[in-house]
Amino acid sequence: MRFNCLQDWLHWQESLHSQEIDLGLERIQVVWQRLALGKPAPWVFTVAGTNGKGSTVALLNGILQHHGYKVGVYTSPHLRRYNERVVINQQPASDQDFCRAFTAIDQARGDIPLTYFEFGTLAALWLFAQQPLDAVVLEVGLGGRLDAVNIIDADVAIITSIGVDHEAWLGSDPEGIAAEKAGILRAEQWAVCGEVPHPQSIVAKAKDLGTHLFCREQEYRAVKQGDEWTFTGLGSTGLPVTWSSLPLPKLAMVNAVNTLQALALSPFTLEYDLLCAALKATTVAGRFQRIPWRNPQGEMIELILDVAHNPHAAENLSRQLQQLPPAKMQAVLAIMMDKDSLGVVKPLAAMVDTWWISTIPGLSRAKPCSVLADEMQAHCRIEQKTIVADALMSAIETSAAGDRILVMGSFYTVAAAMDALAL
Repeated sequence: MRFNCLQDWLHWQESLHSQEIDLGLERIQVVWQRLALGKPAPWVFTVAGTNGKGSTVALLNGILQHHGYKVGVYTSPHLRRYNERVVINQQPASDQDFCRAFTAIDQARGDIPLTYFEFGTLAALWLFAQQPLDAVVLEVGLGGRLDAVNIIDADVAIITSIGVDHEAWLGSDPEGIAAEKAGILRAEQWAVCGEVPHPQSIVAKAKDLGTHLFCREQEYRAVKQGDEWTFTGLGSTGLPVTWSSLPLPKLAMVNAVNTLQALALSPFTLEYDLLCAALKATTVAGRFQRIPWRNPQGEMIELILDVAHNPHAAENLSRQLQQLPPAKMQAVLAIMMDKDSLGVVKPLAAMVDTWWISTIPGLSRAKPCSVLADEMQAHCRIEQKTIVADALMSAIETSAAGDRILVMGSFYTVAAAMDALAL
């Protein structure tokens, strides 16, 4: 074993390959074949999309777990601990598990320089192979076609949404972005598309492959009725599938409806009571995470933590906030250098009284507070703090009863806020 400590493994992986991101399947495909891992479970869900991936993965896992199925989940990035990336039957992989997986991968790779993400993906597949699982849920890291996850053939491919993000790798044309994400589709298999209107590049790819494509608002949809909703979709045989009087999910409705269509195409049998329980129980840290809090005066306020970091995600976040009772709101924002700060701020500007802006010290990708201030000061009221914790505490100290504080901009921002709050 090269290292006995997970952090040593991760630090070494960060310097093994000359590039942090090097899209392509050639290297990882060779190592995967040397490991002789095969298909990680009888049924594989692969989830791609600009936004909504994490919530969709959580809903798939939550619903299947409530029904007693054995499920492995691979997601990225992690929020606070690397172990979050691989979860088997609701239990994150241990440091020792990862060390064993990394050792096997290191021995199999020979002189092939894998990236940090490729090591993590192979570790997830290696760990899944050690367990008798009914299903695995794989979250694409970036794009789809050339993402490491795409070495595995999906039984159901889910494309949650299409928006502009990671322009350096995916470009800024929505149809081009959709085409990259359509790379997870497989011939004669099932696919679910949650983006409306449906990108023609996805439709064309499905037609070329003979993929059975199911599109939201065409083959399946949700109808909200007060505090309940109805799902209507199609099963794998083409017969209608309907679930009525469902409780509103804690996560965004669009992700729940995409999830139910994906499950309708799978061999897993669902029961109404267990489905309702899962919809009510499933949450994801940092995805519209609502936390009651007290300010220094002892008054109740609400904190909302959300990792939204691109304009598409900010628009979705705005819609969710509009469903809440009106309240004065402040926002804490720290964002990465390659992100469209104004595009993120604009959908929320009318709802936010003051933006407390900050940065992530020691992170080269983080946008400096001075740069963020120059971008925002002509458009909204801002206050600057050196670190996220100070920005958040200032927002809490200046709040009054019934106020709301939104923390957003990146996984790093939300993680820093959670550390400051000792959550």
